[in-house]
Amino acid sequence: MVGDLAYTVCRDSLTVALRTGEGETQLAGHRMTVYRRQPDGRWLLARDAHTLTPTRG
Repeated sequence: MVGDLAYTVCRDSLTVALRTGEGETQLAGHRMTVYRRQPDGRWLLARDAHTLTPTRG
């Protein structure tokens, strides 16, 4: 946290499956989320960026 800005950095992975059940794709990558403190003290998401890419076909 720096003043009224805070951030998190993490590694994400997820599997996306078709509703028909005929296949799935695995994705993985890094994520950075930036939060900004509002005048009333609440933290709101200001920016979310990720690099999810398929890990296998």
